[in-house]
Amino acid sequence: MNTREMQIAENISKGKFLKLKDQIHNFAGMADALRTLIRNDIASIEITEHITLIHLKDGRKYKWNPEILDMAVWLLEKGTVEPDETAMVQRLVGEGNIALDIGANAGWYSILLANLVGGNGEVHAFEPLDDANQALIGNAELNGCRNLHVHPYAVSNKEGGAELFVPSYHLNTLASLTSNPYVSESRLKCQLVSLDRFVQDNSLTNVHFIKIDAEGHELAILQGAKQMICACHPILMLECLDQQAFEEIRQFLEPIGYSFYMAKQGVLVQKVTLGQLGQESNIFCMRPEQAAPYLHEC
Repeated sequence: MNTREMQIAENISKGKFLKLKDQIHNFAGMADALRTLIRNDIASIEITEHITLIHLKDGRKYKWNPEILDMAVWLLEKGTVEPDETAMVQRLVGEGNIALDIGANAGWYSILLANLVGGNGEVHAFEPLDDANQALIGNAELNGCRNLHVHPYAVSNKEGGAELFVPSYHLNTLASLTSNPYVSESRLKCQLVSLDRFVQDNSLTNVHFIKIDAEGHELAILQGAKQMICACHPILMLECLDQQAFEEIRQFLEPIGYSFYMAKQGVLVQKVTLGQLGQESNIFCMRPEQAAPYLHEC
């Protein structure tokens, strides 16, 4: 039955028919727009009655809530999240490892790490902001990550209560323990924990990998993990917001045997020096013997 015959059979008015035609055209346009988002790591986008799911080529999947500015927004924008760092983590972490994700957001790295360590490993993810924490829990359940444990704490060099400062433009998914006087902020109460205390309380004796993204609080987190770092020598992936932050981290870690690297396409390409860092650079910190198998051969 052609369109004309359908129009007569349904006895619809010309106006209703034209409206239906416009709706079909608009739907086709939306489908084309969604299709442009399917690139790089994204395999497909699934829209159901209640949720939208982003399926990745490696089997991971994430919920997308358009009302929350979280990791999924960057994933949809670029089709991937931190591809060089992600490829490096996939090489550094393996079956049976224990990994920690500090500042986990909605779980890009947490879900990845849970898949990498497998059923014999453990991942502990820390996210104090409620919206991001709930998104992380939802993504963990969606991916069946029984080895991923989500904790609603902010990590620091002490225990107790504190305030998080949340920029209003980030919709409760990005926060710092330090106030920024140049932006509008709200305050949220949170509970602090140090990694030394946490690993002791949870009998984690051999932590292999730690990712830290804490909006400038990285040094305090390392200070609160010094005993564990000296005992386990975990590989660290840290975000450095500026050169001063890197220098403080270097002065803390270098005396206990750590060197500093950047990643490119799944290899460690160089030792990091102060002048090589831009803004918001991710660095990998480890002992030279840990880095040796992954160094780029010049």
